Amino acid sequence: MLCRENLAKLKEAEISTCDADALIDLKNIKIDIQKTIEERAESFIEQVHNPYIFKIGDIIVKVDYGSGKDFSEILTDVILAG
Repeated sequence: MLCRENLAKLKEAEISTCDADALIDLKNIKIDIQKTIEERAESFIEQVHNPYIFKIGDIIVKVDYGSGKDFSEILTDVILAG
């Protein structure tokens, strides 16, 4: 799993400087629901590379997790909802 320092750096990435062809399409992410939440979170991070900027089809998405929860809590919520 990424450390807080590396996550902070990834969060600062700007859409305007991203290479759209290098971004991971969420449609291509595969998560094994038989694994633990921690394993699923790690798999997601490994596959998406940057959990703050990715694409869905041709659309580039930058996410701001502004709910007051930290990234791990948000990712857990997302995985449990899926």
